Parts: sequence; structure tokens; C-alpha cells
Amino acid sequence: MHLYRALWTALLLPAALWGGTLGVCVWVFTGELQPAAIAAVTSLSTAALIGTLARRSLREALALVRHGDVLGLTNQQSGLWTPLTSAARDLAESLESQVQEAVEERNQLEARYQVIRRQLTRMEAALHSIDDPVLICDGRQDVKFANWSARNLLQSTSPTDAATGSATNCDYSHMTELARLISETIARHRATPRRTADFVLPAREEGTAPQAWRAIATSLIDDSQIPLGLSVILQDNSQEHHDRTRHAEFVSSVCHELKTPLASIQAFTEMLIDGDVETPEEQA
Repeated sequence: MHLYRALWTALLLPAALWGGTLGVCVWVFTGELQPAAIAAVTSLSTAALIGTLARRSLREALALVRHGDVLGLTNQQSGLWTPLTSAARDLAESLESQVQEAVEERNQLEARYQVIRRQLTRMEAALHSIDDPVLICDGRQDVKFANWSARNLLQSTSPTDAATGSATNCDYSHMTELARLISETIARHRATPRRTADFVLPAREEGTAPQAWRAIATSLIDDSQIPLGLSVILQDNSQEHHDRTRHAEFVSSVCHELKTPLASIQAFTEMLIDGDVETPEEQA
């Protein structure tokens, strides 16, 4: 439509100017209006006829190009539109081939994306099913993934309550030992790829016991030995910590209870050695 409009404009506008100029000249020289009008109408009619013929030819050529019927036309030995239709056919075939390749490549990318997406979903579901808290950090010590157990732990122990449960809101800075473990593991991943740290978190509520945790940090590297970050697994060590505490308290209590009798026995032994015990009853 725009091509037709441009064609009509290119033909009628100059014809109108030429017809008007010719009519004015005839009217000036003859002094009669009828010959001037005839000259102007003749110019416009000629331009309209040429435009109609050109429009019809252009429409037929475009129809042939759109329907792919240009092969027979290009095989002819002569014709006004033979070079145009030949070039248009080559261009259409090239574009069709490129479009087909792009569609196939897009389908392959979509299929690959779906496979990778299913793999990531499966991996996240597996990590979320683990009861122990699991964190995955990048090389800048930022949490990129945290399973539900880790999010619940970090949010319940954080002094500032997180708005959502996303991994970006998992702040572990209040856990000094854990933050130090992550920093040292990333900084010295070549020397020791795996590190362990034990720490105790204060009681969440009044009347509850503190929680003891053991953090195991492991460096993550790719096939080219390039560091990708680290993973941290937190294991609840409260029972072992409780047993060690009770054992230490028991040993301390026994030592305290035995301290006085042992001191008396030691003093009496020294008296026997020094000969301060003289009576047979005391010596016995």
C-alpha cells in the first residue's frame, strides 16, 4: 500500500504541476480558457494511465514473488521484471533458510533450557529434603543457596528478622565462628579444601538449652580447578556437647570430693615418714 501511494505521488504530482503550467501558458498566449483546461486534463490523464499500468504490473510482480511463482518468469528470455523477480526469489529463499535455522536453534535452546531447569529443580528439591542446614556461598562469601533448614536456623537466630525466606536474606554475620570458618576456607582453599568448626548458639527462648553446632565447610572447584565458592553443612552437636559438659562436671565434682581425703592421707603419710606418729595405735 505504501509503495502504491508513493508511485501515484511520484507520477501525479509532477503531472499536475506540468499540466497546470501548460494550461496557464496556453491561456496566457491564446486568452482562451478551454484550450488551457484541455491541456491540463490531458497531462493528468496521461499520468493516471501510466500510473495505472505501472501499478498493475507492480501488483502482478509482487503477487508472483509472494506465491513463489517466479521460477517460470525468470526462465523467460525477456521481460521487464525478470531481474527483479530473480533477485527477490533468491532473497526470499535466503531469508526462509535463515528463519528455519533460527527456529531450529531456538527449539534446541528451549529444550536445553528445560533440561537444565529440571536438573536445577531436582537438585534444589534434594537439598531442601536434607534435615541438616546447608549453605552454598560464592567467592565473595555471599549466600547463593540455603535449604529450608538453614533459612529457619539463620532467621530464628538473627537479631534482625528477615522479611522473606530467600537466600539473599540469610545473614550469618551474627555467628562469629561460622563467618570466620567461611572466610578462612575461601582464603585458603588450596591449602585445606575442607575445614571444621564447633560453636554454640545461645538459647532461643527462656528455659531452653543452648544449641551446639559443628560446621563442615568444603571448597567447590570446577574441572579447571577454578574456585566456585564453598558449601557448608551444619550438624546439630548438642547431645555430644551435653555429654562432654556432664563428663567435665562429673570429673570436677569427683576431684573436689577426693581432694580433702587425699590431703589428709598425704599429711598422715608425711607424719609417718618424719616419725611424728609414735603410738602403735596411730601407726596402725
